[in-house]
Amino acid sequence: TAAEGFEVFVATTQDDPDSLAQVAGTLAARRVGGVIIAAALREDSRALRTLRQHRIPYVYLSRRSEYVPGDFVGIDDDAAAAQLMHHVLDHGYTEVATVIGPRFSTASLAREQAFVRTAAPHGVAVTGPRKVSTRLNAEGGLVAAQNLLGAENPPRAIVCGSDEIAIGVMEHALALGLRIPDDLAVVGSDGLPHSRSRLIGMTTIVQPVQQMARRAFELLLDQITSPRSTYAYIVCDHQLHLGTSCGCSAGPTVRS
Repeated sequence: TAAEGFEVFVATTQDDPDSLAQVAGTLAARRVGGVIIAAALREDSRALRTLRQHRIPYVYLSRRSEYVPGDFVGIDDDAAAAQLMHHVLDHGYTEVATVIGPRFSTASLAREQAFVRTAAPHGVAVTGPRKVSTRLNAEGGLVAAQNLLGAENPPRAIVCGSDEIAIGVMEHALALGLRIPDDLAVVGSDGLPHSRSRLIGMTTIVQPVQQMARRAFELLLDQITSPRSTYAYIVCDHQLHLGTSCGCSAGPTVRS
């Protein structure tokens, strides 16, 4: 954005719809040139309607609202999650749980649905208490792990919809004296740099963050300079990073 002469204001919402609505009102009052939204909620369109009423262009990044159209940049969450679950199942795990972020995120929901759908033909049913939605941070993963690993029949593998959630799961497992992956396999999604470090060694889906950011701003700049009534839907290629947390002995490697 700096190269195009724009300044950037960053606002966080903690995935709270009221905060998102307030932020949208503030941005509209400041007459910003455009907004890249990484906190869109599936069913809450108040903030988006505020931006549209003030003719402020916006681009969805990674997740979107199902009720208000707009440009979108992200990965194919369904395909990525299916690939991740296939890899876990290839290790032979049959006792599997999934932990995702809030289901009001289109990305989290799509990942959960793909996890469950992919496991089913292999005779692995992810249902009931083994299908968990939690806060999209390490604390949320820790709470989920407390419930899953404290159960009478704990899972042998936990497939997570975000790296931060996976880190929380791993921290609790290690606190219990469990070994990863010998006692519990844990995989994540997002591909954060520290998750892929040799210290953590997480198997995870890698999002091309730099490419996604560039494309999102390109779409936004196009809207600012040449307003249009059509919308673009851009899917960037993801990669599967193989660490050791899944049970792979050699790493790290990357599969497209």
